[in-house]
Amino acid sequence: QRLKERAEQMQHSIEAEIVETVSKVTPADDSLSADLEELLVQLKFLKDEALVNLAQNNFPKRDASKIEALYYKRQSEGLDETETEKLTELMRKFNQWFVLRNEAINLLLQEALM
Repeated sequence: QRLKERAEQMQHSIEAEIVETVSKVTPADDSLSADLEELLVQLKFLKDEALVNLAQNNFPKRDASKIEALYYKRQSEGLDETETEKLTELMRKFNQWFVLRNEAINLLLQEALM
């Protein structure tokens, strides 16, 4: 809810606000995991219908809400070790979703331009 309000206040989409929040809590290491690299390679072999489904897939609201709550808790009072691990895992999941979704969109756009 807070992300939605902040997005409206800043005149951003909710997705843009999530990306901004993610960038603040994600380590600076931009390298992709071997698993994610392999998934990106496999996307090239999917049919258009599967790519469209992936491109239209939203990040689970429950996970986005957990990220938001943990982010605000981290800002206000700090996180314990378990909460930090949970936030790290959720951010890894978000990053994977974000990269795969954007690559699916990119592949669809490339096909449309050919």
